Amino acid sequence: MTDRSLLPFRRSVACVFGCALALTSTAPSLAGGKALSCYQAEHRPAQYKTVTKRVQVSPARQSIEHIPAVTKTVWQTVVTQPARKEWRYVDAVTRPVRKKVLIRPAERVPQHMPAVVRTVHETITVPGGIGWEWRVIGGKRTLCKIKLPPRQKTVARQVTVRPATVSYKVIPAQYGTEWTQEIIQPARTEEVFIPAVRERVAQTVVVKPARERVHTIPAEYATVTETVQVREASTQWKTVALRGHCR
Repeated sequence: MTDRSLLPFRRSVACVFGCALALTSTAPSLAGGKALSCYQAEHRPAQYKTVTKRVQVSPARQSIEHIPAVTKTVWQTVVTQPARKEWRYVDAVTRPVRKKVLIRPAERVPQHMPAVVRTVHETITVPGGIGWEWRVIGGKRTLCKIKLPPRQKTVARQVTVRPATVSYKVIPAQYGTEWTQEIIQPARTEEVFIPAVRERVAQTVVVKPARERVHTIPAEYATVTETVQVREASTQWKTVALRGHCR
């Protein structure tokens, strides 16, 4: 059995003795009592030792090496523009000619003659009607409904001597000459064949493609020395024989 396995047992024994001593120190002494056994505390310091061990400084890892592609330059004849067909617009063929053109069309311009009127005055009879007026009857102001007699009135009115008339003045059309383009051949579209265009150019071709190479770097270790505790500090109760007290 090792010292480490005995530690719990020693601690329990130390606790028991400690409690017993505490009780005896607080309890009164009994006269004539005889000690059956005696114990004394024995202190043991902690024990250490120096050990040497190997520890990992850095873990294993991988390094990727990028290897570029291997290329070379070659000369080749390539088609820079393929053959094709195009539709081209051909303008119309014209010639200048002189022709009569209408500058201003004929028109009829209305001539308005206003009406001739005169003012005449005449006397007319205005029939009577019903009206209202205030009168004083018996010292009191009274509103009375009365019948109005016919009366004469002079009025003015417009009399047409000659009515308004409209006559039209004809202005003939006005012509002139101008130069214009006469189409001899109309515009058209025609199909044109355009041959391919070739050139000799330098091209870069890949001889060996780019790749990656993985390198494994092993872990690194180092030896270190450290002090470790082998045994904890403890207190043991040891049986002792004291002459005249314990045996």
